[in-house]
Amino acid sequence: MTTRIYENQLKRQLFRANTTVCKNIRLLRLINGFCQQEIADLLCMSRSTYFAIESGSRLPDMDSIITLSEHYNIDVCYMISFDMAKQLMTLLHVSREEISATHFIEHYIALSESNKAQVAVDIKRIEAHEKNFNNLPWKYTGYETLFTGSGICERR
Repeated sequence: MTTRIYENQLKRQLFRANTTVCKNIRLLRLINGFCQQEIADLLCMSRSTYFAIESGSRLPDMDSIITLSEHYNIDVCYMISFDMAKQLMTLLHVSREEISATHFIEHYIALSESNKAQVAVDIKRIEAHEKNFNNLPWKYTGYETLFTGSGICERR
């Protein structure tokens, strides 16, 4: 009985590790701007085989994981055990329910160069607005007479 429990625990750990590796492989490919065919060529496999690995329906072999970790300059252990998408979402301060990191990156990469430039302009505009908003003197004086002790606004 304990052997079966141990086997089930190992299967769950393997499934989690496979899910993490597949998500990391896809995320790294998207972040670095590679198409599936380029990475499949790097790994000496067909694009459909690589797609099966990236989608999680096929386990990547250790040689492929090592090749990809060297290609992206990432430690193998980090690639296998660390959920990069989750970390990226934490850095973006966006909940995973609202948007996934890969979804965000796919849409950003699909933008034209002019649209990417517009996104940068919008971000800088928002940043400037926040900076100006936080620099305003938020000490209001002279408004005390508008409110009575009952909290009702008096007209002048």
